[in-house]
Amino acid sequence: MLCRIPLQHIESLPEDQKVSIIEIVKHRLIEDRRDLLVQNIKEAREEYSRSEARRGTVDDPDSTGLCGRCNPRMDTATRVFWSLLQN
Repeated sequence: MLCRIPLQHIESLPEDQKVSIIEIVKHRLIEDRRDLLVQNIKEAREEYSRSEARRGTVDDPDSTGLCGRCNPRMDTATRVFWSLLQN
């Protein structure tokens, strides 16, 4: 199911209610991303405690010799994640 409320129904709402719906969806997306980040941090800390991961910064080269800033395989979320582990 794509959504519970048909888009036609949303389109018929007053503008202020449309804006409210958008804000609710944005906040839920932010919460979902935050939950995913928390889970990723937890897993990384567990891997680090088992010596399955190493500490570093985005400027440290990886096994390919590329740093995180120039490594196309490392996305922004990964860079943020690694920087959070430094704290």
